[in-house]
Amino acid sequence: MVEADWAADGSGESFKKYLMDGGRPDVIFAHNDKMAFGARLMAENMGICRDAEYIGVDALVGDGLGVDMVEKGMLGASIMYQTGGDKVAQVVSAILSGTPYLRNNILPTEIVTESNALLLKMQNSHIQNLDEDIRKLGKLMDSTRIQFHTQRRVLMALFLLFVLVVLLLGASI
Repeated sequence: MVEADWAADGSGESFKKYLMDGGRPDVIFAHNDKMAFGARLMAENMGICRDAEYIGVDALVGDGLGVDMVEKGMLGASIMYQTGGDKVAQVVSAILSGTPYLRNNILPTEIVTESNALLLKMQNSHIQNLDEDIRKLGKLMDSTRIQFHTQRRVLMALFLLFVLVVLLLGASI
């Protein structure tokens, strides 16, 4: 096991020491994609472990991130997982309220490989487009709500003016 500082540079330097001490792994697993890639770069620079599989964690979508590295063959795979923040909040709420809760909660994971990386990128792109549509609809709803309230105020003012005119006409007759 090699410890690093959660960054590509740190993993590369830590991995270099391991390799210089004679380590020749077949599989390198790092706790994030950048560390896995940093280890790969260091091994390649040293001219060793060319056939090793480099596996990271996070599978973030974006240029130069985990899914992109897997799609381009820079990493053999990346592990995608749910953070579980919503589950943590539910368990804490249950504990604080004294209601029953599951002590063990298994969160789903997925392995991203070259065979599904493009699909994941396409899905992410579609989700981002839908998210943007939702934001636009939210802004439209806000402006429509403002317009509605303005029209309601104008209508009320016109109604009051109408009532006032009717009363004045009735009083003058």
